[in-house]
Amino acid sequence: MAGRGWNPSEEEMAAEVVRWLRHLHWTVHQEVCVNGRTADIVAMRKFKHATIVWIIECKKRYGMDVLAQAWKWNGYAHRISVAYLSRKSKYASNFEAFIARNLGIGLIDVSQPPDADNEWAPRDFYNIREPVAAPLHRTPRIVEDVRRMLCEENHDGLAAGTKTGERWTPWKQVVKEVTKFVEENPGCTIKEVVAKVPHHWASDDSAYSALGSQIEIGIITGIVKWRGKAGRVFLYIEGTEPPPYRKPTAQRRLEI
Repeated sequence: MAGRGWNPSEEEMAAEVVRWLRHLHWTVHQEVCVNGRTADIVAMRKFKHATIVWIIECKKRYGMDVLAQAWKWNGYAHRISVAYLSRKSKYASNFEAFIARNLGIGLIDVSQPPDADNEWAPRDFYNIREPVAAPLHRTPRIVEDVRRMLCEENHDGLAAGTKTGERWTPWKQVVKEVTKFVEENPGCTIKEVVAKVPHHWASDDSAYSALGSQIEIGIITGIVKWRGKAGRVFLYIEGTEPPPYRKPTAQRRLEI
């Protein structure tokens, strides 16, 4: 149970869950944006036969709203849980646990951590328990959308539960991957980029139009368009593009 006087913020409570997961050898990503929604915590761990993705939503109060929030991740992960602040009643009520269990959602109960200044304090995370263990969903349909968004930026960036700050969005991920592709393939076309780089736009035609215009007006920086023969457009990292293409004049054609 939560100790007297311990009233953490949602961010502080989520930090306890993150430490617990890392203690159990899970790789943790926080504030992960996937398909227009944000998961507080996405944990990943490689087992013998598979790599498991676990989504955890954190709220100070456990209730139907956070259960609904977690339920919307159905199909995105192998395990889904709700972490909440422990209450005076031990764990969730039987009815609440019954609902979570039938929705396929686990419950994580977080109470006051041991005093970090006390060298005799336990270090086995006895303050975190799972009244309902998250069941394993063996074949989540959209798990690859989550995996694609797991990167360094949300591994060590914004803390779970925070109310402010910039999140690592699908658009930022696309820009990162497009930039990498252009670095590795100087002189590629926008069509080649769209065909090779996963994107969040509704169609390849939308991606082609958006990338072209955003590079042109400078929303996407560091990449430039280079126009060659017959007006064909090629992409280069800024500063590495060839000199401007000059259409041969009549005199130059004679010299050639």
